[in-house]
Amino acid sequence: MRKSLRCPHGLPIAITMEQGVAVYRHIEDGEYCQPMNSFATSPEDILRLMIGSILDNNEFAGFLELGQNLREFEASMADAGQGSKNRFHEFAIMFKRSKNVREMVYQKIASLSAEKKTIPCAQKLFSLVLVVLSGEKLFAKEREFKMLVAEFIVSYGFAFGRAQPRLAICGEAGGQYDRRLRFLEQEIAFQKKYVYNLRTSDKYDISSWDA
Repeated sequence: MRKSLRCPHGLPIAITMEQGVAVYRHIEDGEYCQPMNSFATSPEDILRLMIGSILDNNEFAGFLELGQNLREFEASMADAGQGSKNRFHEFAIMFKRSKNVREMVYQKIASLSAEKKTIPCAQKLFSLVLVVLSGEKLFAKEREFKMLVAEFIVSYGFAFGRAQPRLAICGEAGGQYDRRLRFLEQEIAFQKKYVYNLRTSDKYDISSWDA
């Protein structure tokens, strides 16, 4: 808890952080304060609204160029304006924190892949997913990393191998394949073989990339 104050009901409330979002609760009973939380909007609802803005407005398309490998993306992000940096970090945090957000991202990739003219945007979003999944800080959280990879496999496990040659983010840098991507690739291969070996298809379809 950060500090207390009174809400429109005249009751003491506290500001707490839930999934990275500030919410307001009554101190006495721990219930959400409806007026202060926009009619009891949950943190998950707020995250869905935030990621919806990034996806619906195609903001993600400005985070990277299709020709960038992972190191080039990181260099360009380091030189980007603070607004772009913050927005990408928001995307990454929301993706890791919320299953609903991840589902919205995976659905968006599929919907963008349905039309030839929007396939490049789908590939950018797919690339950003790989950027987030190959983060070293995520590797350190083994259970979270494995869970995120498992969800990715259900959505695009079979498509991953076909998508790699089409995505510069998976390309070599300085003549070498990035060890972080190699680690992610190995985890995907392991889970596909030993955990999801009975699956025969992906939840979402991006076969239009092959056309």
